[in-house]
Parts: sequence; C-alpha cells; structure tokens
Amino acid sequence: MSENCFHCGLPVPAGVHFPIRYRQQEEAACCAGCQAVANTIIQSGLADYYQHRTEGAARAEALPSAVLEQIKLYDAEELQQSFVHRGNGEEREAALMLEGITCAACIWLNEQHLRRLPGVLAVDINYSTQRARVRWDNSRIQLSAILQAVADIGYRAHPYDAERQEKLQQKERKQALTRLKKHRTKKNPGQMVGADSTDRPEAD
Repeated sequence: MSENCFHCGLPVPAGVHFPIRYRQQEEAACCAGCQAVANTIIQSGLADYYQHRTEGAARAEALPSAVLEQIKLYDAEELQQSFVHRGNGEEREAALMLEGITCAACIWLNEQHLRRLPGVLAVDINYSTQRARVRWDNSRIQLSAILQAVADIGYRAHPYDAERQEKLQQKERKQALTRLKKHRTKKNPGQMVGADSTDRPEAD
C-alpha cells in the first residue's frame, strides 16, 4: 500500500525519499516542493497547522522564474495604485486575494506567517471571500517580499481583482466538490457518488 504525502495527501511515488521531520518523527513527502513548504511551516514555529487543518494542502510547486520576476514588479508605485492604499509616511495597505485556501487552518497559517515578518503591521484574511488586507511599513519590507512569503508556505497571493476573484471562487468550489466526492468514494467504495439517500426519490 502506497504512503501518502504528509503535506498534500497525494500518494508518494515508489523510490522517492523526501523526509519531513515533524514532532520527533519522520514523515514522507511526495516531492521536493512539498518537503520545502512543510519544512518552512515547521521551522517557522507553525507546525500546529498540521494538527488543526481539515483538508490536505495543494501539492507544492516552485514558482516559475517568470512569476518571481512579476512579483518584484509589484513594488513599483504605479502598479500599486489600483490595490494599495498609502497611509501616513511609509505605511501601506494592500487588498489581496489568496489562492489555495481549503480550510480555516489555512487562514490561521497565513495570518501567523505574515505577522511574523519584520515590517508587517497587520494582517486580516476573510475565510469566506479569501480576501486579505495586509498593512506594512514600506521602509522595512517590500510588497514583493510579502507575496513571496505567501508562496513559501504553498499559497499564491494576487492583487485583488473582482473578476479574477469570482473565477478563483468558482475554481475553489469545483475543487471542494471533487474532494467531497473522493472522500465519499473512500468511505463507501461500493456506493456511487451522488447516489446517497438524499438523492433517491421517496417510495410511493
């Protein structure tokens, strides 16, 4: 029987060895990406995430170089005008949307991780909309570093855009439905998904 990845829950391929040290035990990861993200979370003092999450995380993948370069562009003031509010002095506040949120533990993890960054003043993430408000001191930390920190723990942060947010929420709903179907199939392997008692017509 194949072992599942400690971080994302996918099967670990045969012959693959990417160990994760979690609370004095060695856990398996399916790839170097999941190993790196899990180690970042644990070494940041946020290992409780794995105890409280109710859904597996998405499989971690390294950001393409093109995306890394795009993240750096968001430090330019002209690109920040549509989603960053300028406060007193060097204070800035951005409206962001997060990708990869699957449960309340994901919100806790992102908030705790960002609040520990030097220069970040406040973080508030809405679970239902996955919209984040992040306030920081621009003389101490740049927006690109905040976006990179989100990526380091396996999520993606984008400037808030209403149309893109709607598409993202549709995508997340489909993924949630897929996870529910897989859970039902595992629980009742002989039962067809969607054929539970709530879907059957009542007998005459």
